[in-house]
Amino acid sequence: METLTQPKPMSMSGDLGKNWKIFKEDFNIYLLATGGTEKSRKVQAAILMHCMGRDAKEVLNTLEVSDTEKEDPTAIMKSLDDYFIPKTNTSVERHKFNTRVQLPCDCFVLQY
Repeated sequence: METLTQPKPMSMSGDLGKNWKIFKEDFNIYLLATGGTEKSRKVQAAILMHCMGRDAKEVLNTLEVSDTEKEDPTAIMKSLDDYFIPKTNTSVERHKFNTRVQLPCDCFVLQY
């Protein structure tokens, strides 16, 4: 399985949250399929930083991540999750839902 191609670098255009989730899923599949999960955490982190691409590495370098955290793939992914995946404001989302008004042209369809 060592001939499996590495995932494409993360796309830094468009919806970054969605792009990060896709890259992370592809990377986890790649790491598992190539036996990378059996390697040391430091090697896994190096593989992650190699696969993510130059632009994503520049983002990682701007975040407050210590050198020891850069040797842990879980810490790297957590930092990038916090950066790329937007937080939702529950109060605002509830307000938008509760103040929604159905227009005459909107149909109401129940799907089971």
